[in-house]
Amino acid sequence: MVKIEEIKEIKKYFKRIYTIVSKDVQEMIEKINLSKKKKKAIMRELAFLPEKEQLKYLDEFKSL
Repeated sequence: MVKIEEIKEIKKYFKRIYTIVSKDVQEMIEKINLSKKKKKAIMRELAFLPEKEQLKYLDEFKSL
């Protein structure tokens, strides 16, 4: 029997460092003209960055 903590995907998931996407960042994402699916994908990726990096990423995204 395989222990759940030995499953590769589970290990990878728990090794990641999570941050909180602030309300300000969430509001910025909501204002972007993209589908809900794409906004969710952006939110998931930003969740692994510090807030400063999240804001930098969104500023760069808006300038495209």
